[in-house]
Amino acid sequence: MKAIVLLLVITLLPLNVCGGVFQVSLTRRNLLKQDSRQIKASRLLSNATEYLDDYYDLQYSGQITVGTPPKNFAIDFDTGSSLLWIPGTDCRTEVPGSSGCYNLTEFHSDQSSTFVNLGENISLRYGKGSCEGVLVEDTVTVGGPDSPITIPKVKFLMINYIDSGLENLKSDGLFGLAMGGENGATSPIMDAINQGLLDQPVFTTYFNHSGGLITFGGIDQDHCSDEIDYVDLNSDIQHYNFRVDKIRVGKEEAVLEDFDAISDSGSSFLLGPQQYISQIAEALGAADDFRIDCDADSDPLIFTIGGKDYELSVKSLTIENGHHCRLALGVHKAGKKHWTLGDSFLRSYCQIHDIGQKRLGFAALKNDD
Repeated sequence: MKAIVLLLVITLLPLNVCGGVFQVSLTRRNLLKQDSRQIKASRLLSNATEYLDDYYDLQYSGQITVGTPPKNFAIDFDTGSSLLWIPGTDCRTEVPGSSGCYNLTEFHSDQSSTFVNLGENISLRYGKGSCEGVLVEDTVTVGGPDSPITIPKVKFLMINYIDSGLENLKSDGLFGLAMGGENGATSPIMDAINQGLLDQPVFTTYFNHSGGLITFGGIDQDHCSDEIDYVDLNSDIQHYNFRVDKIRVGKEEAVLEDFDAISDSGSSFLLGPQQYISQIAEALGAADDFRIDCDADSDPLIFTIGGKDYELSVKSLTIENGHHCRLALGVHKAGKKHWTLGDSFLRSYCQIHDIGQKRLGFAALKNDD
């Protein structure tokens, strides 16, 4: 039996798997202070341990290898997208005369004996920027050296252009973990599940300010309460999209009722339409630019999901930058009506992604650290 822990998004198709449970421990790196702590994951069965960095509450990253022989890459794991991409040796930016892509590690495809160029050019757009590349195929290995998972014939994007919107990316690429697929490719972890490497199509996320742990193939019983409340996922198979009953601050009237939300580890912020985000910020005691007293102790922000209340304390919503603090709130672009529940929500509750039954579970943390 094997086990893996990372940010995993598993397949939507009925699966007959005979695998194991894998865990990856996560760490957070504060870019401003340039410090990093690593939390060793407790082992369940034999497991693959992955270390991930949460870049000042912005990115969760970990090591993977690509190719034969394997090449190491530090990759962001993102439940809001489903493709894996890394820079190729031809990668350039929009800066004239630039060489390479913002000092990211490049993949030398000519040095891999298992590499296949599929030849399809693809462009990807994100909230902050875009990139372009060619669809390729190679072997991807996830997890630490003690018990890695090697996944053959993974389709991913080898990037040849990254625009300035992604210049602050502090890792070598993106490891998408959302359901479904894009441009004929799915997440490598989905490939692993299809190949029977996990016990069941379930994964659990446990995040804290030091990092956390992701358990693929089962439920994290060390950090998550045994009581799990589930909500059905909406028909949007590309995201972990579900219905929220209402949102309010403390005992005040609801700011909004009956709306869609997406659980997204790729966002550090709680994002929503401007008028409602502004109401919430004011009720929590923040200024117009979301700045707030670092010692603020106002009423919690409460989401009601599936008839159950989930509280987010002001502390869990606060990002500290030196001697200044701001709320981890943001405004969606005009026209977007859904909400995005980012890391501030994920750090407050374990989330159990039950792909087999197309539902998302929430559990209290056993140790709120």
